[in-house]
Amino acid sequence: MTSRFKTLIIARLPILGISCAMPITKAISSVVEATDALSVADKKRLLREMLFARRFEERCYEAYVERKIGGFLHLYPGQEACAHGVLEAARPGHDYVITGYRDHIHAIKCGADPKAVMAELFGKETGVCKGRGGSMHIFDAKHRFMGGYALVGGPFPLAAGMAKAIKLKGGDEIAICFLGDAANNQGTFHETLNMAKLWDLPVLFVCENNLYGIGTRIERSTALLDQYKRAAAYDIPAQQVDGQDIEVVYAAAKQAIDHVRGGNGPYFLELMTYRYRGHSMSDSNAYRIKDEERAWNKRDPIVILRDRLIADKQYTDKDYQALDDEIIKHIEDDIIKFAEESPEPKASELEKYVLAENDPWVGGKPAPKGGSKDIMYWEAIRRAHDEEMTRDPLVIAMGEDIGVVGGTYKATQGLHDKFGPERVMDTPISENGYTGLGIGASFAGVRPIIEIMSVNFAWLALDQIANSAAKVRYMSGGQLTAPVVIRSPGGTAHQLGAQHSARMEKVFMGIAGLRVVTPSNPRQAYGLLKSALRCNDPVLIYEHELMYNMKGPVPDGEYFHPLEGSEIARAGRDISLFGYNISVHWCLKAAEILASEHGIDAEVIDLYALSPLDRAGIKASVSKTHKALIVEEAEPAVGVGAEIMAIINEECFFELDAAPVRVSAVNVPVPYNHTLEKAAIPDAQDVVNAVLELCGKL
Repeated sequence: MTSRFKTLIIARLPILGISCAMPITKAISSVVEATDALSVADKKRLLREMLFARRFEERCYEAYVERKIGGFLHLYPGQEACAHGVLEAARPGHDYVITGYRDHIHAIKCGADPKAVMAELFGKETGVCKGRGGSMHIFDAKHRFMGGYALVGGPFPLAAGMAKAIKLKGGDEIAICFLGDAANNQGTFHETLNMAKLWDLPVLFVCENNLYGIGTRIERSTALLDQYKRAAAYDIPAQQVDGQDIEVVYAAAKQAIDHVRGGNGPYFLELMTYRYRGHSMSDSNAYRIKDEERAWNKRDPIVILRDRLIADKQYTDKDYQALDDEIIKHIEDDIIKFAEESPEPKASELEKYVLAENDPWVGGKPAPKGGSKDIMYWEAIRRAHDEEMTRDPLVIAMGEDIGVVGGTYKATQGLHDKFGPERVMDTPISENGYTGLGIGASFAGVRPIIEIMSVNFAWLALDQIANSAAKVRYMSGGQLTAPVVIRSPGGTAHQLGAQHSARMEKVFMGIAGLRVVTPSNPRQAYGLLKSALRCNDPVLIYEHELMYNMKGPVPDGEYFHPLEGSEIARAGRDISLFGYNISVHWCLKAAEILASEHGIDAEVIDLYALSPLDRAGIKASVSKTHKALIVEEAEPAVGVGAEIMAIINEECFFELDAAPVRVSAVNVPVPYNHTLEKAAIPDAQDVVNAVLELCGKL
């Protein structure tokens, strides 16, 4: 702390009839000594910026009432000193900034064009996100404003990930994460603070404590009212200051930013503030006491700075009125006019920005002519890691026990010694946290391979996978991408019980913007990981726990497997057997039995790409054999088999000689007992029996 800045002391004063304590700041004079940290010119400019922010948000309110803005609208009046004070001390456009859904003003302060922000709120093609984001999802990647996010607590690990990228690249940027007090009750808050301190990441956490989480007052939701004290649990320096006085905010932010930028690790800054409007437009504010609102209205951040300039004879009421008139006119004549006159997005481009367009690695790349070598599935994965990490210093691997231990299935064995702990990262057991961190790092140019030890644990990371990685390209209008690879073993192993035997492929398949692939052999395991790492989409690689020790040929030269399509694992004419990962092998074994014992020539299709599914390949096989059997290890309801049957019905219904059939697991949690487990999971004989029945031979 500088010698010219005093720590704000928060006075807890009872307010007429309120039994609980309420933070109210002391008089300005007790907080700031005569400081020259901000020049008069700076103060006048910041007054203009804050007043512009206030009038911009008020005009948004009017536009919403006029039904020109739809959906949810979260406004910022009352908190202007927070964003402006912190970012004034930072390097907007250079430092990475991320926040929650009350995000318009943060974006503008970072450099976003107010006209484009307003156009986004109007849902127009000229909006910063081309109408795909709206109020809650403002992005301006060009100015390193990395978004507003609607999932409370979601930005914490993303910010830490950007900080990880900065540290890996050796830059002088920092990551700044703005979030409210209620977000600190999310698990991601604690997971992220732990990782940020553990790895000394250059990230500043700014808590805009406005006392409410939606409509629930802090005393009713949070055990510790002083949020800055929470950082002590992670040995992170922190302070609490007056968020209504921009000079106080600036001084505190400068100290915090100097700490972070100086290589000293994370910092936590709590700004005591107040929102003058409800949480959203549907919020009547009925839960707030009028005396409380009046008390905070007396500490309007704009009025505080204006009156200080007037008292110092640097400004007049007439100057302020002229400025206000100018701003209102500018907003109406330029910003609103631009938004109103801008075109709507084209319905023909509805699917644009879901996945990368014309990505050269989606189609793969064949291996050069040469030999191959039989290696195990896990060895193939390790080889792909090694080659890609050697090639690109921004490829990192992260997950539980992948470093020193070398991975539960040996897929990262030896890599920690070769590449070091900065690139082969043993993470805490914090799946949502470290997955979000890896995704955030991918926003800033890093190529992470995230291993989730078991797909059962991926439920904990699903928020970040679905809401950050998969959606960010679309809701940012193509500005941001998450080129991240998430690997995880799943399926039923031997007697691991219900919570270590999940089949989640159907869940991942339902997430737009996420590629899902599942290798059935070492060649695919190697080539799919190589292509996924080069691809600009998020890719989930679903491996099977029983296949890591499976041997098979892998080309000696570099091989990049296509991320879309299917493979004919065995050609046939009488029936199409569709499988993926381990069920491909059940199908192949069944095909041998059917051919040798029953004279049925089965074609086996390996659906290594589950999202998107190969509609053309499915149609081609069924159109040839006229019969279809789908084999999956998972439960049948709303599953892979159901989707394939839908494709068959849509694409080649009149080619069928019989209704398609599924072979699936029994719809029970996987039991521990070996006999019960075996009864719950299909095998090759089940496939044989189903084919014989379908063909009328049983």
